[in-house]
Amino acid sequence: MLRRLLRPLWAPREGFAALAAEAPGVRRSLGWMTAAALPWWIASAWFATRQGLSQYAAFRDARGAVWDAVFRALPDLNPEDIRQVFSVWPAAPSWPHVAPWVPLLAALSLFSAWLHDGVWDHAGLWLLRGLKAEKAGRVKATLAAEAQAQAVGWVGTALGLLAFLPGVGGWMGFVLFPLTVWLWLLRGWALAAHHGCPAWKGVVATLLHLLLFGLFLLIVVVLPLLLVAPLLAGG
Repeated sequence: MLRRLLRPLWAPREGFAALAAEAPGVRRSLGWMTAAALPWWIASAWFATRQGLSQYAAFRDARGAVWDAVFRALPDLNPEDIRQVFSVWPAAPSWPHVAPWVPLLAALSLFSAWLHDGVWDHAGLWLLRGLKAEKAGRVKATLAAEAQAQAVGWVGTALGLLAFLPGVGGWMGFVLFPLTVWLWLLRGWALAAHHGCPAWKGVVATLLHLLLFGLFLLIVVVLPLLLVAPLLAGG
């Protein structure tokens, strides 16, 4: 299975065509996604949660590199006063209490990303008239394609774990950015393979995903805030 999931990385048309022919349905594609991607999502969530808890505790206690820089820049600032201010913030939960929930949260994140991509990519492909000619199975074809794209995307999640190595940090995101973009666009070839449309329609559909979701956020989040802000300021 690993070899089949690696081939679309450098030969997306042939690779996803082979995957679509072997597993055109949603159930088996989800099985591949779960087997290939979920372990890496759990590992990433595991390290990210531990790091986040540690960073939150350090920020609340006014310690760490960021606060050291602040105190050097503002020598009149008393660390004890800062700690007293942040003492009202809740303490970070202990790792033994959080750890059992990490796999569940990682699974929810993976399947939420799968459904999110499925909805918006399907909408983009519909606008481009790239869906399957027969109505039956259109949504299932999109969901199977998205599951297989997530399965292939395990490579990006695995390499992203390098960011948690000491001394590496966030700059790994810049190094992996081209791969992240490529994995995003690979969903287009997966969609084309399952819907039988030209590859360019599938790729453009993933870009329309960004536009459509951006418009959705603008209408649902940004515009209401802009309308409510003057009322709050006036009150």
